[in-house]
Amino acid sequence: MRLFLCRRDALLLVVLLTILLGGVACVILLKPQPKRHEWAATEADSCRFAMADSARRSYPQRYDRKKRVQSEKRYRYNAYQSTRRKSWSSHASHLYPKSVKFRTDTVLNLNTADTALLQRVPGIGPYWARRIVDYRNRLGGFVSPAQLDEIDSSLIHCHRWFHVSAPSCRRLAINRAAFRTLYHHPYLDYEQVCQVMDYRRRHGSLSSLSTLLMLPAFSPADTLRLKPYLSFE
Repeated sequence: MRLFLCRRDALLLVVLLTILLGGVACVILLKPQPKRHEWAATEADSCRFAMADSARRSYPQRYDRKKRVQSEKRYRYNAYQSTRRKSWSSHASHLYPKSVKFRTDTVLNLNTADTALLQRVPGIGPYWARRIVDYRNRLGGFVSPAQLDEIDSSLIHCHRWFHVSAPSCRRLAINRAAFRTLYHHPYLDYEQVCQVMDYRRRHGSLSSLSTLLMLPAFSPADTLRLKPYLSFE
C-alpha cells in the first residue's frame, strides 16, 4: 500500500519536527548546572599546578644541567684565580718588599740612584723612576738636579732630595757620531743635527763650541747646556 502525502501535509510535518527538536535542545541547554564545591575547585587547581610544575621540570632539565655545570666551572675558575692571585701577591711581597719612603734629611746622588732608590723618594713612583733613569741614559748623566724639570715640571719639588757630586757625564763625539746617535740626545733636534752633518761633510771636523755657535740652528744657550756633553776629538 503506497502512502501519498500532499504538499501541504509534508510541509506541516517538517515544521512540527523542527519545533520538537528545538524544544528538546532548549531543555538540554537551559538545564541548571550543579554548583561546584570549593574543595573541588581547590583540588583541581592544585592538580593543575602540580602538572604544570612537573612539566616545567622535566622539559628544561638538560638546560638546567648545562647551566649548573657552567656555574660550577665559573666558580672553580674564580676560586683558582683568587688563590693564584693571593699566592702571587705573597710571593711578590717576599721578593719585592714594600718600599719605605726616605726621611726628610736624605740626599741621593742623582747619577747613581737606581729605580728602587728613586721610588723611595716621596712623590716619585715607578713611572717617574723609570722616566728619570731613561732620561739620564739618553742625556749621559745629570749635571744639576734642576734638569729634572726637563722631564716634567711636577718634579720640581724633588730637587732637595738629590745632589750631583763631581759630575762625570758621558761625552758625545760630535765629529764621529752617526746621525741617529746625535738625534737621540735630548739637547739636539733634527735641524741642529742636519747642520752638524752638513758642516762635517763640507768643512771637516768641528774644533770647538765657537765653531758650533757659527751654525744658525745653535744659540748661546744651546751651546752652554751642550758643553758638558760634547767631545770635539
